[in-house]
Amino acid sequence: MKQLMARFNEILEIQKQRNLLLKEIEDDLGFDMSFSEEDTFKNAMNIFQKELEKEIAKEVSSWMK
Repeated sequence: MKQLMARFNEILEIQKQRNLLLKEIEDDLGFDMSFSEEDTFKNAMNIFQKELEKEIAKEVSSWMK
């Protein structure tokens, strides 16, 4: 469980950094492309969910052999 939380926190941090970069280029672009905190969290959850689903499918597949 600790590994899962660590991975989610890693993904969330990546999404936060991405959002900061988007905010930094806002002046150059002339408009805001950044995400709200809620959307940043949702993006991290979606990525984590996809990774978790792949890992579960992989484990189930190995059990079936």
